[in-house]
Formats: sequence, structure tokens, C-alpha cells
Amino acid sequence: MVRAHAVDDRDVKRNTPAVLSLVATHRIGGPFVAFIGALAGFVALGRCGYQLIGASGGVASFWPATGLIVALLVVVPPRLRPWVVAALLPGELITDSMQGYSAWTALGWGMNNILEATLGAWVMLKVARGRPLGNTVRDFIALAVAAVSAPLVGGLGGGAVSVATFGGSFGTAWLNWGCGDAAGIMLVVPLVMAFARPSPRGNSPRRLVGLAEVGLVIGVAIAVFALTQQPLEFLVLPPMVLLAVRHDLRLTAMASLAFAIVATILTGNGLGPLSNFADVESRVIGLQTFIAATAFVAFVICATMAERSHAESALEELATRDPLTGLANRRRFRAQLDEAVVRGQRSSGSAAVAYFDLDNFKHVNDSLGHAAGDAILVEVARRLSAAVRAGDLVARIGGDEFAALLEPVDGLAGANLSVRRMVDAVEQPFAFEGQAIPIGVSVGTALTGSDSDSSLAEADKRLYRDKVDSLPSRATVFAA
Repeated sequence: MVRAHAVDDRDVKRNTPAVLSLVATHRIGGPFVAFIGALAGFVALGRCGYQLIGASGGVASFWPATGLIVALLVVVPPRLRPWVVAALLPGELITDSMQGYSAWTALGWGMNNILEATLGAWVMLKVARGRPLGNTVRDFIALAVAAVSAPLVGGLGGGAVSVATFGGSFGTAWLNWGCGDAAGIMLVVPLVMAFARPSPRGNSPRRLVGLAEVGLVIGVAIAVFALTQQPLEFLVLPPMVLLAVRHDLRLTAMASLAFAIVATILTGNGLGPLSNFADVESRVIGLQTFIAATAFVAFVICATMAERSHAESALEELATRDPLTGLANRRRFRAQLDEAVVRGQRSSGSAAVAYFDLDNFKHVNDSLGHAAGDAILVEVARRLSAAVRAGDLVARIGGDEFAALLEPVDGLAGANLSVRRMVDAVEQPFAFEGQAIPIGVSVGTALTGSDSDSSLAEADKRLYRDKVDSLPSRATVFAA
């Protein structure tokens, strides 16, 4: 018989599923739901584990109930973790008594599962050093360390209980316990962690594409097993990992768990390379090691690719966003303008460019300091963003210059209505350290033409004309 237990913990409250976030805010409801949920999940997955053993001719590769408890200790808030651990012992008693084992045997296994949970949590906290755990290579290495060390310690007592109940070699029982728990933790914990994270945003077509990708990987897996009748997970690892990056490890976790179940059933029915072992115990331990190792490799590869993708996205974000105001910068604005010009040529639509320049802003910096100037720039960005429609783009071009891409607009008159709202919002007095600071703004507006350069040149020319015409009156207002 193969068991599984260990724990993954975290000192910082992570993004939890909506239901957990809801119940965690209730003093009584949170602990109650955590306890009942952990208890019911442990019993349900424990029954599945026993059914897996029976369906595969007595060969089991992992114990999913343990992985669930570990995962819950990862995703629930810290104050709910003791209630999850409290569900271990009664869950073990219920599960094992349903299989006909004695209460003393179940009690012995349950106590060792609690030991594993405590040790695994300590290991994960030490490696995490108080930061939230995510889907990074370092986190999976930490998970592997906990998944290997905690079950080996817990298996000392668990193996002794197994030998006392069923007989056999203590060394084999201890290794069987440790390998099975390590495999269960490596499979189930990433699965729950991945689904506990908020879903990536996307429209309906994108979600349909995601479902098609999942179906593709499942189809490839079925084809591989149908043709080879061998539990060779690495044959479908490349497409699985490539697609899993797009699904934030969810696809990898789902596929790895499915492959582990198929590998167990195939091996138990005499199929695959591991079925050549004459000794059943050796076959079990070999299968456990195979599943844990391939799952770990899959997750590390996927996490490596995801980290690289996230880093590239972050660099791209930095390259296209103004660091002070958070608005788009000149590069991103120019790229969006190029796209708007192309769209206008194809659909005869209309878009407009508006250039804004703050009047007398240099006087603010000189008299009140750059802190006041930065505060005003941030507030200008906020006001401009609040005054435009959802589909329009506001950017900081540089210094005290801003720009807006308005699309679609009803000719120049329609664009001027939107620009008037933006100007009125910006020209409201600013407050800095109790002092009211009036700021004027000059603006130039032009419809997009045949290319970006001509559109920008026309808006800039009208901006200069507006600044020259209105600067004396605005300078007087500022001086007053």
C-alpha cells in the first residue's frame, strides 16, 4: 500500500480562490469551512487513491489526499492552517476504516501525516523566507525539497505501522511511503496552486482557443498511450509545456496528474517498461520515482519559460510606459498612432491627435521645486485619463508635454469637444502643500492624415499657434 503526505506553507496571505477569500473574513465561518473542506477532500481523494490501487492490480504511484492537504496549507490564509491540519487525523480514521483497516493503524498513519505536514511547512517557510510562493523555478525546487525530506521523516513511523500491520521489509515500506508521498505532493500541490491564482483575463474567443489547446494536448496524450501502451510522459512534454506557459502552469499540472493515473493503470496491468520488474514493490517504487521526477522536470521547464515570458513582458511594459505618471510613453503612442492611421485608411474611419503643453510649468519647478512639479504632472495624467473615453489613449510625450489619441471621432468638431473636456479638467487649480497653483494648458488638435508624421506635425503646429496666441493672458493669470 502506498501513502502520501507532506506540506507546503506560506507566511504571507496569497491570492486565494473567491470562496476561500469570502469565508476567511468570517471568524467562525472560515475555520469551519477550512476544517470541513479539508476533511471531505481528504476522504474523497483517499477513496480515489484506494480505487486506483484496486484498478491497477495493487500498484499505486501516489496518494492524492496528501497533496490536497499540502495545497490547502499553501493557499489558505495563515489563521486557517491549524484547522486544515486538524482535519488530517479524523480524515485518516474515516478513510482507512472505510477500507477495513483498524483504528490503531489509521491512527498511526494519521499521526505521521501530521508530522509530515509540520515538517513540510517548516521547510517551505525557510526556503520562501516569508515571501509568497508562486510558479517560479525556485518555488518548485523548494516544493521538491519539502516533498522529499518530509515524507522520508514521516515514513519512519508510517513504514513501521505498515510493517506491523502487513509485515514485510521496513526499508521497503519506508521507501515506498516516502516516494509515494513525494509523487503525490509534486502532482497535486502545483495543480491547486495554479487554479487558486486569478484566471488570466481574456475575451471569449481567447478562452475558446485555450480550451482547444487543452483538447489538443489531451488528444496527443491519448494517441501516445494508445500507440505505445507505455507511460512515457516525456513524449508529450514539449507540447504540454509550450501550451502550459500560456495557461500559467494549469495545463502542465492537469496533464501531469492525468499521465500519472494512466501510468499507474498501465503499469499495474503489465504494460510499459516498469512492468518488467518481477517484484511488485520494486515496480511501485520505480513508478513513484518516475512520476515524481517527470512531473518535477515538467514544472521546472514550464516555470523557466514562464519566468522568461514574464520578464520580457515586464521589460516591454517598462519600454512603453512613462515611469512617473504610468501613462504610455512616446514610443507606445507612436505605435498606436501608426495602427490608427492604417485602420482609418481601411475603413474610412476618423481619429484625432491632440497635443497638450502645460503653460508656465518651468516657473512651478523653479519656485516650488521638482517635487511640486512631479506631483502636478501625476495629477495632470490622472485628470487627462479620467476625461477621455475608455478606448482613447493618453500619453506623456516628455517633460510637460502630453498627447491623446482619440478614436473614433466625429470630425474635427467632435474631437474638439473631447479636447475641451480635457482642457477644462487640467485647468482646475492644483493644490500643493496647502497652496493653490493655477496651471494653463495649450493644445493643438488635428485629424489623422495619410501618415503619422503629417498628423503629428499638424497637431504640433496648432499647439504652437495656440501657445503663442494665449500665452500672455495665461502668464498674467499665473502671476496673479
